[in-house]
Amino acid sequence: MENIDRKEEFRKIFSANDLMEYMDTYITYGWVSKMGEKNVNTLEGMNMKYKVNSLEKVMETGLGTCIEQAKLINYFFSNCGYQTHVYSSRYYKGEEEKWYMHCFVLIEVGEKIMYFEHSNPDLKGIYYFDSIDEALTYIENGLKKVEGRRITEVD
Repeated sequence: MENIDRKEEFRKIFSANDLMEYMDTYITYGWVSKMGEKNVNTLEGMNMKYKVNSLEKVMETGLGTCIEQAKLINYFFSNCGYQTHVYSSRYYKGEEEKWYMHCFVLIEVGEKIMYFEHSNPDLKGIYYFDSIDEALTYIENGLKKVEGRRITEVD
């Protein structure tokens, strides 16, 4: 699919449901390495070869990790005038050892907090909560249990 198709379709998004449908159609979990190699539905080799890609690159390739997908979600909702909060849930154990990470976005919608999740299949969906704390508890309970994992808000 051409880069222009993804960009053109993105311009047609007007709601959270539209964004989810767009991401289901045009964005696949994956990443582009520092050398330009495309990696789809795998984390293998990511520790040494991954770099966070721009939204332009995500539109070009149709690939995005939780980081790039959170950037896209944040971009859409911020540009619609909503207050957003980007979070990272992470745990690193040494350079060569396992690390766990997940990025996600919470959006203030009136008196509710929306959790929009696309990249994590176990939590995928659009959810509404009464508070950020309630949303974070739900997300923490849904993520893979890893001792020492921390959730922090990021810029």
